[in-house]
Amino acid sequence: MNRESAPARLTLDAARELLAAPKTAAAELAEIAAKFPQLRGRVAEHANITPMLADWIARNSAPPREAHDPASPHAHPARRAAPHADGGASLSEWERRLAAKEAERLRRARLEAEEELRDVVRDKARVESEVEIARQNLARAKAALDSEQTRIREAEARISEQIAARAELDDVVKILRTNIGDLEYVVEQESLAYAQAETRLAQVKREHDS
Repeated sequence: MNRESAPARLTLDAARELLAAPKTAAAELAEIAAKFPQLRGRVAEHANITPMLADWIARNSAPPREAHDPASPHAHPARRAAPHADGGASLSEWERRLAAKEAERLRRARLEAEEELRDVVRDKARVESEVEIARQNLARAKAALDSEQTRIREAEARISEQIAARAELDDVVKILRTNIGDLEYVVEQESLAYAQAETRLAQVKREHDS
């Protein structure tokens, strides 16, 4: 049968043959499920069914089952040998198989979710470790800043002391300069008095000699 022309002229017998073939594409399975509700049970059992199609079949209620004729010339040989293995299977058996597939899908989803959770836990632990390292670095930086601020305050105190001592020294220098000025004036006056005394002494000597 030409696979490419099947979607355009798909018949019930052709759909059965496609379901019996292990390489039937997912798109062909979807068309069979849409056109032949009685074959949806066999579509759900096919190895190439997609999770989306399986969910669609499950959501669209229990499909009517095809009345299976084991003697039909179009039936697959394996189906003729086991008439209750195709769409004529009991609803509970089909539901069990579908539930098993859904359980497997949920199991895989749970494993993936657990793996993602482990990744989140690892990321959380890594972030907490980085935060703790940053906190310790911040504490060390703060301690260093406090130490530098203490040194600055001590230096400012010494500078203030030196400024006060310089002010006192300036006052002493001013006093000394004033005293020097006074002493210079006294020396000048004493020098003048000494010169006058020498003049009178010379005059007295001249009068005595005469």
